[in-house]
Amino acid sequence: MTWNPTQYQKFTKEREEPFFDLLKLITPYPEMQIVDLGCGTGALTKVLYETLRAKNTLGVDSSREMLKESHPFVNETLTFQEISIEQFNPKEPIDLLFSNAALQWVPTHLEEIKRLTKYLTARGQIAIQMPANFDFPTHQIAKTLAKEAPFSIQEERPLTVLPLEEYAKLFFELGFEKQHVRCQVYPHRLESTTSAVEWVKGSLLTYYEARLSSSLYKQFLTEYQKRLLTYFGDQKPFFLPFKRILLYASGLKACR
Repeated sequence: MTWNPTQYQKFTKEREEPFFDLLKLITPYPEMQIVDLGCGTGALTKVLYETLRAKNTLGVDSSREMLKESHPFVNETLTFQEISIEQFNPKEPIDLLFSNAALQWVPTHLEEIKRLTKYLTARGQIAIQMPANFDFPTHQIAKTLAKEAPFSIQEERPLTVLPLEEYAKLFFELGFEKQHVRCQVYPHRLESTTSAVEWVKGSLLTYYEARLSSSLYKQFLTEYQKRLLTYFGDQKPFFLPFKRILLYASGLKACR
């Protein structure tokens, strides 16, 4: 997919809030080795690195456009790698496996969590945040429209997350003694209904943009905005309740 850092960062304050909630769940240790999966521009990876005073932090992302923004943050112990989550294989043991708003793009993310847990140290922690608003009209309207002509997009990578209990069960089966699994609604007050279109253009709609020609995507975007305005009306302000899943697990030492 092609990511647009400028579009994505139009709602920086709103998109960053779950990151800081996830950060609060982590227990800091000296000399931590951290991996940030789906690090995007690296701005929050830098915050993670500095807040936890990590020994080393690696940000991983498949988007070259996003990673270009990370260049000013690079130093000897804060680095970035252009690679997909599925292809990433750590070279060093990990103390914290962190992922903020990325694993929902990986249909096999349950298997990836299992695979990457094997690289955790005895004091290892996992902290993951994923958007869970796929049943909201902003997402459902796009999904319905994508199936219609002339777009006719077949979703080979369905965008979804699993029921909360599936993650709790996974952490139990992996041997974590401590876990925190919750869904939280973040209330966002946007300027208008069309602001909601700008919101999804920076995230969800990149999925459809990557699968359409530029002319067809322009058509898609016009029809999408029309349907969203028909559904919600031209509200000013527009209230966007956004669900997110926050996952945390630790305590592998006693189980190994």
